[in-house]
Order: sequence, then structure tokens, then C-alpha cells
Amino acid sequence: MTLNGWQKLWVGCSVVWGFVCVGSSVLLVSENLGDASLAAYIAVASALVLAIWFLPLIAIYIFGWVIGWVAQGFRD
Repeated sequence: MTLNGWQKLWVGCSVVWGFVCVGSSVLLVSENLGDASLAAYIAVASALVLAIWFLPLIAIYIFGWVIGWVAQGFRD
């Protein structure tokens, strides 16, 4: 199985965006571990950041499928 250009873009963006989200979450949590209520708040915020991680990835993936579908339609 080989990946086309859009799928490679999607995989690359997902890896980079994942490192950014996880890195920022780890930094936020490690800076504020002293206060329990603040740590709980940051844990919820980190979970939200990781959930938001999926939105641009799904958008790029769907955009790639649509562009591929349109390009294939023009070739046929």
C-alpha cells in the first residue's frame, strides 16, 4: 500500500500537530502540579487540546479525498 500526496500531507500534519499538542499539554501540566485544583483544570484543558488535535487532521483528510475525487473525475 502506498500513500498518495494528500495522505502523506495528512500523516505529516498529524505527527507535527500531535507533537505540538502533547508538548504544550505536558509543559502546562508540569509547571502547575503544586495546586491540586489548578492541576485538575489543566488536565481538563489538556484533554480538550488533544481532542482539538483531530479537527484539522480530519479536515485535511476529507479535503484530500475531495480533491482526489474531483481530479479523477476530470481524468475520466
